[in-house]
Order: sequence, then C-alpha cells, then structure tokens
Amino acid sequence: MDKIKRKLSFDYSDNKEIKRLGSIDERRISISFIENLSNDIFYEIFDYLDGIDIYEAFSNLNYRFQQLLNGSSLLFKIKLKLQSNESYMNIYKQLILINRHQIFSFHLDLPSHLNQFVSSFIIDSSLKRVESLVLVQIKSNTLISLLINLASLPRLFSLTIYAKNDFKNLNHVYQLIFTLPVLKYNRKLDCKLKVLRFTSETEYIDYLDANRWEQLILQNLPQLEDFYLKYYVQHDDVYESSIYLEDCNQFTSSFWIERKWIFEAEIGFYLTVYSIQLYKERWYDINFTTALSNSARVTLIYLPDIERLESLIIDIRNMLAVTQIYHLKIYCEDVFFVVLLEIIYRLPELDSLQIPSLSLSSEIHLTMEQKKRILPTNNKIRKIYLEEMTDIEEVIFLITFCPYVNVLQVNCADNIDIELFVKDILTINNERNYYLRSLCFHVSTANEEMVKKLEEMINCEKLLLHYTIKRVRGDIYLNWE
Repeated sequence: MDKIKRKLSFDYSDNKEIKRLGSIDERRISISFIENLSNDIFYEIFDYLDGIDIYEAFSNLNYRFQQLLNGSSLLFKIKLKLQSNESYMNIYKQLILINRHQIFSFHLDLPSHLNQFVSSFIIDSSLKRVESLVLVQIKSNTLISLLINLASLPRLFSLTIYAKNDFKNLNHVYQLIFTLPVLKYNRKLDCKLKVLRFTSETEYIDYLDANRWEQLILQNLPQLEDFYLKYYVQHDDVYESSIYLEDCNQFTSSFWIERKWIFEAEIGFYLTVYSIQLYKERWYDINFTTALSNSARVTLIYLPDIERLESLIIDIRNMLAVTQIYHLKIYCEDVFFVVLLEIIYRLPELDSLQIPSLSLSSEIHLTMEQKKRILPTNNKIRKIYLEEMTDIEEVIFLITFCPYVNVLQVNCADNIDIELFVKDILTINNERNYYLRSLCFHVSTANEEMVKKLEEMINCEKLLLHYTIKRVRGDIYLNWE
C-alpha cells in the first residue's frame, strides 16, 4: 500500500513539474512574437527611431499598429537629410498630411533644397505638439519668412539655426526670435571665461555698440580679464553714417578704461577693421591717465591721391560715428601734405600724428604767408613723430601748421646737419611762441661729443634757459620748460 502511495505521490509531483515547464515554454513562445509586446514598450522603442522610419515600417501593417501610429501618445521626430530619396519624401508628405498634430520635432538638413522646402512648408497651429526645430544652412530671406510663422506654434521651446554666410544684418532676425512666445533660453550664465576673442565678418553694426558689450560682460562674464574684438567692413559697399551708432565715443567710458581695453581702427584699400584690444604703451603715452581716456587710434595703410580722397573721407566719417579718434598713424611712404591736411581736418580731436615721411613737392615753392592763407592751423595735435626726415623744411612745416605741438620725435637722415636742425627748431619755437617743450631725435652717429656740442650751441645762442639733454643709444632727448 505504501508503495502505491509513494508511486502516486511521485506521479503527481512529476505532473506538476511538467505543467510548470510547459507554462515556461508557453511564455517563451508568447514573447517570441512582436505583436505580443505591450503598447508602452512600443512607445519606448519608437522614441529612439526617426518618425519617417516608424511610419514606413508600421503604417498599414495591421489594425493594432495603425491605432498605435494614430494614437495621441506617439510623437514623431522628423529628420530630413540631403540623402533623403524620393520614397522617403513621399512618406514624409503622407505623415505631415495625416499625423501633423503628432509631430514633436523637425531636423532639416537640406543644404541645396532647404530654402525651397521651407518655402512650401505650411506652418500653423495644427502643429500643436512641435517643441523643437533645427534648420541647417538656411538663407536669410527664407529664415525671416519662416520666423514670422513660427509664432503660431504654441509649444516651440527649442530653435537651433545654422545659417548661411549671407546675413548682412541680424537685427531683424533677433527681433523675430525674441517674439516667439514660449522659446526657452538661459537668462543667466554661470561663466568663468577669462579670455574672449570675437571676430565678425558680418556687417552687423550692433557689434560695435560698447554699451551692449558692457552689459553682456557685467551681467554674464564677471571673471573676464581679456577681451579682443575684430569687426570687418568691406569697402565694396558705401555706408552712410546714419546707419552707425548715434551714441558716439562709448569705448572711452570708465568701464573700458578700468580694464585697459582700447579701441583702434585700421583703414585699408579693401576694408576697415575695427578692434578692441588690451592697452599697450606707445610713444605718445606721456601721461598714462590721459592716454587711456583718449586712446582711440586709427591706422591708415593706404592713402589715395587727391582726386580719390572722397572714399577715404567716407571711411573716416563712418569711423567717427563709432568713436572719436585721438591718434593717427600712417604707414604709406611719401605722404603728400595736401592729403595729410585733408585728413587732419576730418579728425578735429586728433592729439598725436605719426607719419613715415613727408612729401612737400608742389607746396615747397609757396611762401609762408601763402601757406598760412590756404592751410588751416586750428588742429589740436600736440605730439608728432616723423619716422624719416630728409629735409629740415619738413619739420618746420609740421610745427608751423600744428602750432600746439609740445612733443616732437624725429628720425634724422644721415645728411642732416644736427646742430643746424636743433637751432632752427628752437629759434622758430621761441620767435612764434609755440608750445614745443620736448624734442627727441634719432641719429645713427649719435655720441657724447655730439651732445656736448649741442649743449654748447644752445648756451652760446641763448636758445634755452632751463633744459635737460641726454643720449640713450642713438636717441637724443632735449626737454625744456
């Protein structure tokens, strides 16, 4: 009897194990069919796939998948690339027609066709679920028309634009972007940036708005130590000063002076370059405080002849609409005096002048009285550096028509009679009550004997009473009260 019971018990246990194993096999069989996955798992999978790929794979497959595709829980992420074929685009058109209310994002990377595509792209409130839009290589005119319509999207939280390099003015673009009702952005940047270099080849004049840079740096870049800005303006277009900033001389405020960031401009034949850079002491920086508050300098690397001077005058006028200029450096050889006077006349606050050489040519035959009548002397230039003097008359010309000069620096050619040069300069300065108080001249043959002879000549001629004279290598410094 016990044997029978044990057998029955054993058979019952075996039967339970067989049923358990059978149940496991059934489960294994059931999950081997994709149709048996839950809707939640499908939605999770779809989240990693491109919307058009989903639509192509599961559309019209069966009733259940059709319900999944049309269900409000599924959101499509659309990504169109240059490689997208005709079949792919047809699926996109079908999806955008039937399921546009389920689209979550667009990423449009169609460099050669994007502008045509966007032009035919209907944007209205039916795209009510769109939260992100990425545009690659879009042209300015197409972007502006698109931005106007984007305001109708109630959930557009993210907008990324990779623009073509044809944007002349971004002001209108920024204005349209900032009107988008729910676009999110960082209001405050916790930035530890210490050096910022910014170069713009897009002629968007607000990049020269010193007040806006000041606000940006104070609010968002508190640890910034060095700031370098370069802004290029091509000369193929003529700009009127009215398009420039109304508030001139912004770059000389206390904000810029304290950080020793100074404004400079360089005018060439093809373009003008505006820049902000760290202060470096120059030959005219005698008074440090004054140098920083009046530090803006322009460098001319070309000079037109008198017949073509108008183009340069336009460049100077546009530059003065940005800031006042206090220092002028000219790179060109043989600066003609008439051209120089025209430039000086356009820079009324000019404090220093540096030129490589001076060509008197047609002016040389005029008498001094004739020169006074035809050439103005009401400039404010106080410092002059003539890099190469070949004739004493060149310096006499400069101090005559810049009567407020108190610092004169000259590199003398080897043929110059140094004693005669110093005597002429001091005599003219004394007779006409000029302001010159400091003369520095470079002589390749300078030595202590030359200094001694100059000192004897000054004393003998009684040209100066209280003065100092010294030599530092090839430079001789003469200062007086």
